[in-house]
Amino acid sequence: MKRGEAMGDLVRLDVSGLVPPVVSELGRKAERKFVEFFTAHLRNDHTRRAYAHAAAQLSEWLASSGMSLAELEPPEAAAYIRTLEAQGKAPTTIKARLSALSNLCDYLASSGVLDWNPFKVVRGPRVSMREGQTPVLEPEMVRALLDSFEADDVVTLRNRAIVSTMLFSFARVGAVTKLDGRHYELQGMKASLLLHEKRGKKTRVPCHHELREVIDAFVERSPAGPRTPLFRSVDRSLGEDGERQLTRRRLKASNVLKMVKRRCAAVGIDPVLVCNHSFRASGITAYMAGGGSIETAAEIAGHASTETTKLYDRTAKVVSRSEVERIRF
Repeated sequence: MKRGEAMGDLVRLDVSGLVPPVVSELGRKAERKFVEFFTAHLRNDHTRRAYAHAAAQLSEWLASSGMSLAELEPPEAAAYIRTLEAQGKAPTTIKARLSALSNLCDYLASSGVLDWNPFKVVRGPRVSMREGQTPVLEPEMVRALLDSFEADDVVTLRNRAIVSTMLFSFARVGAVTKLDGRHYELQGMKASLLLHEKRGKKTRVPCHHELREVIDAFVERSPAGPRTPLFRSVDRSLGEDGERQLTRRRLKASNVLKMVKRRCAAVGIDPVLVCNHSFRASGITAYMAGGGSIETAAEIAGHASTETTKLYDRTAKVVSRSEVERIRF
């Protein structure tokens, strides 16, 4: 097994034999604190995965340089960051990698494993972003995608409901896959979703009438118990009626991405330019284009600051392009 793959297994909390040699050579306490950092200190699976990848890459660099983690000092740590720049890594990637390694080494230093945190004084590249990098779909593209879910089998109904949820509630795919039956709340003619977003934040979002229609159609075909995942994986075997059926297992975000890219390709949208987050960004942009306020968009999206929400709003970009067309020669 490759070291990067082994480090990734820390996400699943299977830690036996997965501590890299550069940590193991520092002793049993170092191994224990390394595992403790990933299993007890980091709560989010996505954060664990990102940190594990950062640690794996640093371990490989140290091994190739013939250096131990205990010998790493700020000049060498800065040299590693310059190596990432030379490899063509994006500034945002380098900043994230530096933050992960600094937090890890800070934990090891505070635990007495390291004498210091060599990354603490290292400065990463400057990043100034006025617009997010997440691809946004044009309204006609979104409409074409939604209209392409024509079949009424349970898998198609599920897929349409997933895409609609990301669009109309601004939800991250992680929050969508965490939805259970009890999180879709009906009160008379109104419906809402209780989303569990990052860092344990819960957001109740009223359902757009189109979102309620597609979720109701899906739930009618495949009811979910209060604690049963709302969006479930597909059973490999066909049902008695010869149609695909859903299991009781929760759908993974990676499977959602595959579905999204496949559906986009079918309607002529370049799948390379689309990700799960595109629907969150597209929903926010459509809301702002319709006259919505940035404060309300931030509240729906669960953003702590409107500055984050502004990165998803591409309406200003559309206006600037129209202004450019005023140039005449």
